[in-house]
Amino acid sequence: MGYLYIPTPTDTPLYRMRTTLDGVTYVLRFDYTATEDRWYLSIYDAEETPLRRGIKMVPGVDLLHDARHVAGVPQGGLMLFSPQGDTPGLSEMGRSSFLLYLPAVEFDSLPD
Repeated sequence: MGYLYIPTPTDTPLYRMRTTLDGVTYVLRFDYTATEDRWYLSIYDAEETPLRRGIKMVPGVDLLHDARHVAGVPQGGLMLFSPQGDTPGLSEMGRSSFLLYLPAVEFDSLPD
């Protein structure tokens, strides 16, 4: 399987980036909430129309599992990988936790 590594911010509580997933350009917005010590992800299309906002970034969970029915949302698997299984705080994102994307063609071939 070929996961795509998506670079994530470190020590930046609000960050936007463009990335291409399955040949489509998306804008990813990362928001850190200090009161919860947690990161949230929002996904926009190339014109910055929101597709899904406020996805709680939980390690080891398919972050798109309840969003694939939304038109335009990437159809692959998006996962926050944390080797220790810890939810990353502000300084851990991009250092000890990483965002990975499994392309749709490979995601669709996974057993149920």
